[in-house]
Amino acid sequence: PIGEGGAVGRARKGTSALRGHCGRAGGRGGRAAMVMPAAKKARTDDAGPKRVVPTADDLDEGTPVIYFGTSHGFVRDAYQPLDEFWVTDAETGEIVRDRTGDIVTFKSKDLQLLAATAPPIPFDADGNARSGVLLLGREEHMMQILKIFGHPNIEERRNPQLLLAIPCTECHQEGLQEAVSKGPPPEVLELGKLQRPDIHVGARSLQMKQVAEQLGGELLILEGFYVLSGIQLPFALKSCEAKGVTMWERHRRKEICNQIDLCVTASCEHRKSEDPAVAARRALAETCAIEVSDTLWGEAVQVALRRRLSVPDLPLRVKDQSGMEVVVVVLPDDATSVTLNGVVLCFGEPAGSNYLIDPAAAGGAPAGGSAAGATSEALADGKIQGKTVREWEAEQREFANAPKLPSGWLRVRSRSTNEVYFFNKQTKEATFSFPEAPLARGWTKEVSKSTGKTYYFHAERRTSTFERPTA
Repeated sequence: PIGEGGAVGRARKGTSALRGHCGRAGGRGGRAAMVMPAAKKARTDDAGPKRVVPTADDLDEGTPVIYFGTSHGFVRDAYQPLDEFWVTDAETGEIVRDRTGDIVTFKSKDLQLLAATAPPIPFDADGNARSGVLLLGREEHMMQILKIFGHPNIEERRNPQLLLAIPCTECHQEGLQEAVSKGPPPEVLELGKLQRPDIHVGARSLQMKQVAEQLGGELLILEGFYVLSGIQLPFALKSCEAKGVTMWERHRRKEICNQIDLCVTASCEHRKSEDPAVAARRALAETCAIEVSDTLWGEAVQVALRRRLSVPDLPLRVKDQSGMEVVVVVLPDDATSVTLNGVVLCFGEPAGSNYLIDPAAAGGAPAGGSAAGATSEALADGKIQGKTVREWEAEQREFANAPKLPSGWLRVRSRSTNEVYFFNKQTKEATFSFPEAPLARGWTKEVSKSTGKTYYFHAERRTSTFERPTA
């Protein structure tokens, strides 16, 4: 995957080393182990509620399971080719051993999925739901996003902790597990384990695997495209018991989100009366600092982009096993981007583009052409925050009492934060800093290498000044 450092790689196929194969009865040396007493194993035949027996493909490292009929644990190591798994007990955090002290090797038929004991619960008792977004794009898009997102925080839990770009062609079980196991730096994995010292914490790809399976084979044939996945760390125990946390949310944090998970790009909780797509879009802006234009977000354009990429059956929305609705957004090859104050990355369409026109019917011309060299008149057909330049020009009356802007600049209001920023119609520059008027002819703005201070220099006059010149 493309990770924190921006290097591009392709996830490798699963092998015993990559899958964490821990050998036969002897297991790995030096690991804490739990000897299972006879009384506990005797409860294996306890009928209890009906359980679902998983297949080998359902079991990744970190998957919650039930073993010996009633005991809860997590898959610690998995070797799917031989249908062999090793389990850590959820209560003690120790690897499961038999009465003689040997590590127990489980088959998939010996385990039961913990998540399968209850139906999906998309809403809690207070009427809240969860929605998410999965962003797909080219390598250049991913590199821009990772640069804006920056290095992961290794001191406190964030949402998401880290973003990974994984080739669409590697979004199968082995590739996804490889990404979550090898993609995050060791410091992030260690921080995740510190959140829940009461249980064994591993890295699992369960949610992303469920979403990828819903997207089907169309995802796997998208050569040159990447999915942007988020790494989520477990909630700390104190946050599970925090004031104001509902019973359902407490259960979600403590019993479900208790591993290092490979997830969709962004997700959030919201009232079930709110459109999932609106909530997902807000989550993308608030947690990942990414905005996508109204045009590119629209379903009609997303359908058209899928047809152009020869993946017409790639779903627009899917649901994971918990019932969370995920909006799937594809960025076109020619998507443009502007950065607001180095903090928010906004993707849009080139001036004059129309993705709803069939390229074949238009003589094979590329959609939208190039944004380079576009005139201000052509730019007026593009959209910023859902409006054309001309519409924003008409909106400037809202800011009539604000300080006058230099020629070519507009005030624009962000839809996600409601903050006002400044946009240059000619250069397409966007900034939260008040723009300066162009310097008088002959003057240039420089920065002192010794002091770092800004000064102004006139080459013909061989004059410099710290005050902004007016003539």
